[in-house]
Amino acid sequence: PAAGGYHGYSDYFADRRHIEAKFDQVLANLEQWVAPGKLLDVGAGPGFLLTAAQARGWDARGLDVNPWAAEHARSALGLEVLVGTLEQADLEPESVCAVTMMDLIEHLPDPERALRVAAHITRPDGGLAVLTPDAGSVVSKLLGGRWPELQRAPEHLVLFSVRGLAT
Repeated sequence: PAAGGYHGYSDYFADRRHIEAKFDQVLANLEQWVAPGKLLDVGAGPGFLLTAAQARGWDARGLDVNPWAAEHARSALGLEVLVGTLEQADLEPESVCAVTMMDLIEHLPDPERALRVAAHITRPDGGLAVLTPDAGSVVSKLLGGRWPELQRAPEHLVLFSVRGLAT
């Protein structure tokens, strides 16, 4: 863990440019379906998707369960990130254009519930972007039990294939 107890990458802050570039690509893909508007990033961490989203014209806010990460996003980057889960947040139905969940869904004890809440707060013409390890990938199949994502138990509670997540 990095200073303050933030878990995730070995050095998330050193990888910031790479991470923001990855998130910029995710947002570009999302924008093929949804024009920039209100965006909620669930699992916002220290705010790197939010900075990429704001640079692209989104009105972006976040949620994270890690108080240290949310405070960093607020104090160091001037972002609006609340502490809590999507289920705990008091959000109006159809109040956002898009919800993003980057490297989050595999950590949730009830991912289906989180997706239902995300659908409830997203406008009918809105979008959802989910980034998660692909348990059906060639790499995961070749590595089997040595696949790094499997080594993260109990951090990763559910691993999806593209087909499984679509279902």
